[in-house]
Amino acid sequence: KKSLQVATLEHSMELALATARAKRSCVERGYVADAVVDRLLKAHHAATKTPDAHRPMDPSMHRGYYARMRAIEVVARAFLDAARDKSRQIVVLGAGFDAAFWRGTLFKDADIAYYEVESAAVAAAKRAAMAACGDLEDDDRYALVAADLADVAEVAKNLADAGLAFNKPTLVVAECVFSYLASAEAVASLASWIATSFEAAAVVDYDVVASTKDAFGRVMLDNFAGRGWPLSAAPATHAAHTDRWAGPFRDVEQVDMYVACEALAFDDPTERARVARLEIFDDPDEFKLMMSHYGLAVAVVTSPGRRPASSSDPEDAPPSWQPALMDTIRRKLAEYREQTTLAARTPLPVGRQQQQQPGSP
Repeated sequence: KKSLQVATLEHSMELALATARAKRSCVERGYVADAVVDRLLKAHHAATKTPDAHRPMDPSMHRGYYARMRAIEVVARAFLDAARDKSRQIVVLGAGFDAAFWRGTLFKDADIAYYEVESAAVAAAKRAAMAACGDLEDDDRYALVAADLADVAEVAKNLADAGLAFNKPTLVVAECVFSYLASAEAVASLASWIATSFEAAAVVDYDVVASTKDAFGRVMLDNFAGRGWPLSAAPATHAAHTDRWAGPFRDVEQVDMYVACEALAFDDPTERARVARLEIFDDPDEFKLMMSHYGLAVAVVTSPGRRPASSSDPEDAPPSWQPALMDTIRRKLAEYREQTTLAARTPLPVGRQQQQQPGSP
């Protein structure tokens, strides 16, 4: 039986560790505050007596990882705010050694149940690292569930056994996960399960968007495959990424990650200024090209057959938190687009216009 992500256990574990190391590098550079990810990595390597491959990353990679963490955090915050009068759930698929549950204050006092799903081997390694840390297993809102995402029935059963309730507002988080599945059909099976199992749910899906039709995409896909992580289910276009959710879901918003970075990660001018001071960032065009090969989709679904109807709440009507969530995301995107349009229409200062006349250096 082929497991969730890659052909061998070694490659699956290395993918989880490599992602955690990249996030740790962002922490060390000051992009995010996370006191736990380094502890998990150190505990794992101490227990397994393996070297901790600690390599620096370039600024573009730092900013790319920061953008994905921050954008997902913005969506999660919007979900928590939209459904604030309810008991909420978050399900993180393919969580690896991620430490988002303990990062910052977003989930610290929230009325949530937080479930992480990982392959059996990675879940066992993470559980051992958590135990070695000594203080990460005390929160009964958190559960680490071992399941193979290629086996939807196993995912459903193990989450239910861990206490997941299908009648509560739920945000499903997939951070660069689905592309590693064996096929687009495997992704569709998970999407269908989410759409038909929960009374009302939302998904935030950050993923690779690449094809062999452009040079950057070819190199990107080859690099992942060469490391043992073939992106078999990566959508080739942003339209295909949207279509992943447009079928079973009632509402979808999808953007490339450059737009997500500008509109969501940098939604606060103070945050933008803080990040700009962290390190020299001198190749914005390369960064924009890289980020155009990733996408962020936010989608909501209501399962009419599972929702109780009432005279004031028709069976096919979405719960109020879903439009509130989507409105928050769309408002941020609209503000960014409006600012971009205004900037493009604003005449340059005379001196700058003169510098750009034909023939000028």
